[in-house]
Amino acid sequence: MSDLARELISKYMSKEPDQNLAYSREYLLRAELARVLRLVDELQERERKEIEQFELAITSIPQVLQKEARKALYRRIAEIRSARARLLREAIVLASELSQICSEKGVKCSYCCFRKLCFSSTKLKLKKVRRWYLGR
Repeated sequence: MSDLARELISKYMSKEPDQNLAYSREYLLRAELARVLRLVDELQERERKEIEQFELAITSIPQVLQKEARKALYRRIAEIRSARARLLREAIVLASELSQICSEKGVKCSYCCFRKLCFSSTKLKLKKVRRWYLGR
């Protein structure tokens, strides 16, 4: 979560509960979740482009250097995937906070469905979460 979002949320949390305050906190969490999920998709796109560029360039690289080029590509992809996994974990935390707001309000809403999807650790479920939230 960005420092600004944390600061605003902690500022809101320190005050007495208020219905407008809950909506403000919900809005901040929702905005932060959308930002994180957009970053996840940007990293996925970056990974795809890295692979495409490598496939185009590999034909012009001498056979001797291709092994080193592949190692460099695998390292870059590993870094991208690691960053993406970190962001997805952050998205799960944000989604659970949003679902808590929902339950505090006593309202059954889409965040309950979102939480159910998020608490599964499988990649398939995480992909569904991203598609579900970004498609809203």
